[in-house]
Amino acid sequence: MASFCTNCAAALDTGTKFCAACGTATDTAAPAETSSSPRTVPVARYAAAPTVSERSRYPVLRLIAVVLKVLAAIVAVFGVLGSLIAIGGANSGLGMLSGALGALVGLVVSLIWGLALWAWAELINVLVDIEHNTRMSVPTV
Repeated sequence: MASFCTNCAAALDTGTKFCAACGTATDTAAPAETSSSPRTVPVARYAAAPTVSERSRYPVLRLIAVVLKVLAAIVAVFGVLGSLIAIGGANSGLGMLSGALGALVGLVVSLIWGLALWAWAELINVLVDIEHNTRMSVPTV
């Protein structure tokens, strides 16, 4: 029969002394030693689930990430539209070749800028998540 942690309800392996998920001492562990003086070992407890105010930490960084993603989409869309307009407006002959080349360069540059802005937004989100996960995993004794 599988046993579960009384603190977080995670499944426990047979004979474990501490929950792997939250660090709470379990009742299912067999006594390790039978000395006359019991030792008390502090059990590391992890921070509780985030409250509403903790989930809304760094609102400005989250807003900046959203703005960067919107800018990335705008840059990419206008870059593609500008390139299509440049190709359509080119004259025949040498002007057409230079117009097409300019449109291609503009398209590539706008897509790279859009991708870079999107990557910065994702980096902000990752750093906020890393900070949150680090704060949640630091044991408090």
